[in-house]
Amino acid sequence: MYHFHSISLKELESINYKASFPSNQYKWISDWYSVFENVENNTIGFKKKPLIIAAYEEEELVAIIPLIKLIRKYCKCIKLEFVEFLGQQWSCIGHDLIIMKELDSDFIDELLRWIKKKINYHFIFFKYVPKTSILNQKFKMYRYSGAPVIPVADFDSYEDFSLNVYAKKFRKKLSRTIRKIERDGFNLKLSYEEINEANFKIIKEIAKSKEIDGKNYVYGDKNKENFHLKLYDNFP
Repeated sequence: MYHFHSISLKELESINYKASFPSNQYKWISDWYSVFENVENNTIGFKKKPLIIAAYEEEELVAIIPLIKLIRKYCKCIKLEFVEFLGQQWSCIGHDLIIMKELDSDFIDELLRWIKKKINYHFIFFKYVPKTSILNQKFKMYRYSGAPVIPVADFDSYEDFSLNVYAKKFRKKLSRTIRKIERDGFNLKLSYEEINEANFKIIKEIAKSKEIDGKNYVYGDKNKENFHLKLYDNFP
């Protein structure tokens, strides 16, 4: 039998744990909340409150569930309360339970009973959950989006990466594109640099060019720009 209690973001910082996704790491979670705590809209949510749940088996910490409670408004007068992963509302690249030890099949049922007892809400809404998550054992998941997680540190170079990750057809298309660039009188080179004021300006210019295709310019929102800058500092 498991037992649960809420912990603060500060308490989460003191726990040494391994996360499956960068967006499950303390710095990501903390930075996200520090930037978006006071941003209120139906995407990010209203009246947000972190709900970090620590799960124990006897005295051993076996899992952490980084959740948030928020409100969304509909038809100006209807307010619904949601329990979600903290950070899934924007710029998330995956969320799941943070598991320190193999969990019994009853774990999710016990967690849900505790949430229902301790938290008032209308909906539990989880997004960006991997297929391997134990949440799939208890919930019927619908495909929301799909994205591979590629451990780039496992490759010796970009050439090694492209040879092992890119499809043969894509590598040929990329080669044709590079040759065309060179025929048009441009030089293309790869470089690896830490983000600074100069190259961040270039990044923003490239991002803004997406508006030509009708896409959003992420750095047009100062809060989103601030969050990205924090990520660049903490995840170089």
